[in-house]
Amino acid sequence: MHKIAREWLELRLALAHPAGGGQVLVCDARIDNREELLSALSPPRGDAPVSDAAILAAAVEKWGEAAPRHVLGDFALAVWNPARRELWCARDPFGVKPLYYAFVPGRLFAFASEVEALLSLPGIPREIDEDMVARHLQIPIGDDAARTYYSAARKVLPAHVLRFGKAGREETPYWAIDLSKELRLSSVHEYAEALRDAFTEAVRCRLAGDAPVASMLSGGLDSSAITCVAARIRPKPTLHTLSAVYPAVPESDEREEIEEILAGLEATPHFLAADAVDPLAGIDDMNRLAALAEMAEAIEEIAAETGGHYMDQFTYAERATDWRGNNNIAESIFGQLA
Repeated sequence: MHKIAREWLELRLALAHPAGGGQVLVCDARIDNREELLSALSPPRGDAPVSDAAILAAAVEKWGEAAPRHVLGDFALAVWNPARRELWCARDPFGVKPLYYAFVPGRLFAFASEVEALLSLPGIPREIDEDMVARHLQIPIGDDAARTYYSAARKVLPAHVLRFGKAGREETPYWAIDLSKELRLSSVHEYAEALRDAFTEAVRCRLAGDAPVASMLSGGLDSSAITCVAARIRPKPTLHTLSAVYPAVPESDEREEIEEILAGLEATPHFLAADAVDPLAGIDDMNRLAALAEMAEAIEEIAAETGGHYMDQFTYAERATDWRGNNNIAESIFGQLA
C-alpha cells in the first residue's frame, strides 16, 4: 500500500523530533499499532493528528532502547542521548526500512537510509568489498548479513538495536520469531477465518488517516487480495490502483485479469505501459558520468600528492578539462554530454 500524505513526505525526509530528556529522534517510519501506543503513551496533542514521529518520540521517552519491542510497523530510527553521549539505532523486525552506517574509529560515525549518502561524506572510503560481490555472484547468501558491497558501509540488522557510546559499539537483537508457538484450531474453516482476520487487520493498519491511498495491482493473488480488502475496508476516498501492463508483449500482459478485478471494485485505475520503458535508457550518459567522477578523484589525488590546494578552486568540469595531458579525454566526455 502506498499512502500519499504530507506527514509521510515529512517522515521520508527523516523528521527529527524531541524525545524527552534532551534526546533527539530521527526516523523513517510507518506505525501500525497507533491506537495501542496512543493509549499507552501521552504524546503531545494539538489540532492536527499525532504524527508517527511524535508517537515514536513518546515511546523512546518511556521505554528507551526497549521502545522498538512495542512498535508494530516498518521503521528505521536513530536516537541521540546528549546526557549519556550515546547514539542508538534500530530497524523494524523484517528490515523493510533500510538503515546503513559507517564507522571510522576515532574519527566519525554516520548513518543514512542509503549507502550513497554515506559515501558522499569526506573521510569515508569508497572501496568495493570484492569478497561480498564474489559471494553474491556465486550464491546470494553471505556469512555476515550486515555487509554491503562497500567495505566501509554496513547495515543495521533487522530486529536489532545498534549502540555507539563510551563503551564502543554493541549490537543486540530485540525480537525473534518464536518457533515454539503453534496455532491449533478445530477445522479448516477456522484456520481460513483466522487467516482472513489477520490479513484484514494487516491491510487496515495501513489505511489509517484520510489521505488518498494507492495499491499496486497485478493479476496475481497477493496484490489482488490486498486491493480488494483495502477497497472494502475504506471505500472513501476512492482507492487508486497502479498497474504495469505489457501491450507489446502479450505473453507477459495481465491486463485482462486486472480489469476483471477492477470490475468488482470502486477504484480509480492507473496503467503504465511497462514495455514502452527502456530500463537501459541513459546508460551511456551514466557511464560517461562515472568516468568523469573517476577522473575527478584522480585529479584530487594528484593535488594531494603535490601538497597544493588547487582542487578547491575549480568545478568538476574545470578540474577535468585542466588535467594536463588528458584534455582529449575530457573534451570527448564533455562534448558528448553537451
